[in-house]
Amino acid sequence: MEIRLVLKDIEATRELAGKIAGLSGPGDVILLFGDLGTGKTAFVKAFCRELGVPQERVTSPSFSLLHVYDQARVPVVHVDLYRLGRGSDPGRIGLDEYLDGLHIVLVEWADYLVPGSPWVDDALSVHLEWLGETARKVRLVAGESGGWAARIGAAFKDLAGKSANC
Repeated sequence: MEIRLVLKDIEATRELAGKIAGLSGPGDVILLFGDLGTGKTAFVKAFCRELGVPQERVTSPSFSLLHVYDQARVPVVHVDLYRLGRGSDPGRIGLDEYLDGLHIVLVEWADYLVPGSPWVDDALSVHLEWLGETARKVRLVAGESGGWAARIGAAFKDLAGKSANC
């Protein structure tokens, strides 16, 4: 299933992240795709805020590669693969231990993942693209396994196969 949205500003990105956080639970994986500055980290901050993490505590793990926010209602793991580059193996940074059904995992620069990671098919993919200085185009892509298709389909039932401005 795929949903396409146009987000008019950063606040719309935050609202979308909050809505997706409300649909998320232990064991979920969300893959974030997009160029520098398209709002991946802003999405993660808003997502974590919705789960009870103060926004100022959420920072990009560009240098540490992985942050864990245990104070969230469901523990959140935030990964940034930018420094690892294309063909990244998340096992190198210990991500495998968090794919335990107890955490929500958010992966920035997911296009850098090694193809064929078994848990990727169960993930929700969020593709962010520039439309202008503040506007973004977003594609939410959910496979049938992992339950995302049903949750996203229900939450955005009026938008399936269409575009919407937020």
